[in-house]
Amino acid sequence: MENYYKILRVPPKASATEVLAAYHAARGALHQESLIRQNLNPEDLTILGEQIELAYQTLSDPQKRRDYDELLELNASASLEAAGTSVQSWSGDLLKRYREQSNLSLEEVFRITRIPIKYLRALEEEISEDLPARVYIQGFIKNLAHVYKLPTQQTAAAFLEYFDQRYPNRGKS
Repeated sequence: MENYYKILRVPPKASATEVLAAYHAARGALHQESLIRQNLNPEDLTILGEQIELAYQTLSDPQKRRDYDELLELNASASLEAAGTSVQSWSGDLLKRYREQSNLSLEEVFRITRIPIKYLRALEEEISEDLPARVYIQGFIKNLAHVYKLPTQQTAAAFLEYFDQRYPNRGKS
């Protein structure tokens, strides 16, 4: 399933105005690309144009967007279960992969969540000495799970179990 947020290059919390601007930018880029590269397959351009239209139609309609977001969350939940939420499967690298799959930079995640980039980087790179108390980490993970369309409680529980096993001296404050 194509991710409409990735197609329009907007974060999941993008406003209607941001979605509209991204739609126009994507249409302009598609037109520009077709002019620059005359050797592109016209069918590919047509398919991409249709994807851009469908992404815009879905994300610009509040009800369609809610339904789509629920579908994304169900898919994320299924992939999380398929990947397993065992302690061994969690790591900072997995958080990074979910961020990248969401097509978000650290700066964009900061703008959405207000989690300082220093802590986002420390979570992804597992630099435990740069992280705040465990209770803050729990909040960060829940917030990130929400942004990455993962089941919030399950993600936080699995990550914290991994974190506690990996860094037992951090304490459960």
